[in-house]
Amino acid sequence: EEQIMLRMKENIDHVWNLVSRHDAGGSRYVSAVELHHLTEDQQLAKQLQNMDVDPQDLRTISNFVLEEHGSRLSLPQFRRLLLDLRTKNNAKVRDAVETRKFIRAQLQQALLL
Repeated sequence: EEQIMLRMKENIDHVWNLVSRHDAGGSRYVSAVELHHLTEDQQLAKQLQNMDVDPQDLRTISNFVLEEHGSRLSLPQFRRLLLDLRTKNNAKVRDAVETRKFIRAQLQQALLL
């Protein structure tokens, strides 16, 4: 387990280095636009797949996650997101709560339109 977590940290650090190439303003945060460009980067997509993270899942959930974090993600927030998106994870109560928040936010947004 410890080896797996160490390898994950190294992979995430490598992904963050790839992310930094898309950090237009040098803010050390990932914005919505940058995250969108990231999901189109083939090298990053391959690295994400090596970490058992589906790049399409990252793209799908990115707007909601960014809304929750003030339209940008720091390295620790991005790390948590990648760890949560691994396909080998079992669903937890926290996931159900996040799903409820997401659905509620989407319904509220739809009602405002």
